[in-house]
Amino acid sequence: MLEKPHGHFSIHWHGQVCVVCLAGTFNQAGARALHSSLVESWERTGAPTSWVHLVDLRAWEGGTPKSFSAGRDMAEWTFSHGVSAVIRLHHGAFLPRMVDRQGVLDASTVPVMDFSEVSQVLNWLGAHNVVCTGLAHVLAAPGCATGLTNQ
Repeated sequence: MLEKPHGHFSIHWHGQVCVVCLAGTFNQAGARALHSSLVESWERTGAPTSWVHLVDLRAWEGGTPKSFSAGRDMAEWTFSHGVSAVIRLHHGAFLPRMVDRQGVLDASTVPVMDFSEVSQVLNWLGAHNVVCTGLAHVLAAPGCATGLTNQ
């Protein structure tokens, strides 16, 4: 029997930035659905060769051990498909530390930044000349409340 996916996500592209908004608790099936949707959206965007992966964790509640394994697979895919930086937006250090303990970004070949404020994200992107028109609007609500999908 197939596992029902748990966790909600939305994926938005704004110029060179792929925003992945997470909410709820993910299981392996939910993380795999996210990975599959990310690949599809990357292809629809024209398979960019240089992009920033911005993950909004403000409404995320964690995941099962198997979801972290699927998250490692997704992270490794991004590293081999043009991601130039990973930005995690969150309210505190607990969730990023949990991700770090699970080894999700162990294979990172790019900078990984943690920010707790949208303004910090926008400042970093601007300082690195990253094109991201309309991004502030998407990040206005934790979990990018509009457009979350139950996958």
